[in-house]
Amino acid sequence: MSKHCIWSESEVLSEANKYSRKVDFKRGNYGAYQAACRKFPHILSTVFRNRPSKYTEAEMRSICSNYDSLNALSVGHRGASEALRAHFPKTLRDELFERKIKPPNYWTKDTLLESAANYETKEDFYRGNLGGYSAAVKLGILNDLGFKPGGNSDYDIVYIWRADGQFFNNLPLYKVGVTSFRLGESRIRKVAQAVKFRPILIAYAERPDDANTIEKLILQIGHNPLLTGFDGCSEFRAMRDEDVWLAIDILRVPKSVTVRPGSPWPIRFT
Repeated sequence: MSKHCIWSESEVLSEANKYSRKVDFKRGNYGAYQAACRKFPHILSTVFRNRPSKYTEAEMRSICSNYDSLNALSVGHRGASEALRAHFPKTLRDELFERKIKPPNYWTKDTLLESAANYETKEDFYRGNLGGYSAAVKLGILNDLGFKPGGNSDYDIVYIWRADGQFFNNLPLYKVGVTSFRLGESRIRKVAQAVKFRPILIAYAERPDDANTIEKLILQIGHNPLLTGFDGCSEFRAMRDEDVWLAIDILRVPKSVTVRPGSPWPIRFT
């Protein structure tokens, strides 16, 4: 059962009682968890009311002090992000992050240079200061902030495709990668043909300034099936639905992203 509409209240309650934390319930049975959120929220408050988080409030405050927003926290420390939402009152979230809201037009080249000086790489900047990172990309100065150089500047497309019918630990298998707009789908075809997978394009985005950075961030999501023996084998991940949407969110910030769930290849970058 995967759609929230077919879960009865008794079934959701039975599933929820199998887990000690909301986050474990979400990971273990996402369909039942969504049904609880949408149809039976009282089950979540009843079952998990007295089940503690593995983080104390002091530990949560310490972790959150390293991030400028809830979005940045979800990228840089997913466990703490989920625990904050599941086990702590909204008033604490507001307290921790309201003070970090920047006024309009706060981000300029000078303020971005000052903030970027605290980070060694673009990946670190993305994780720690998502607002500043987004502003730098919008202003077109991300590459002028003094980060360590790296990657192939010709890579300007980040893509995600699903290997049709392929699973690892009962989770669908996805390929994350970078390519060049000028090459179209040739990179995807090459990898898919080498391993005899049928690719179904899920999403792609034009990221001329940070394609390699975004690819590395997305590859931290999901489970590595440790495939070997062909080009691109290290870039496959087994993901739950929520993992895929998190990956799409990373693609989306701050650019637009083309999402084509279930669309068969070929789809050209036009």
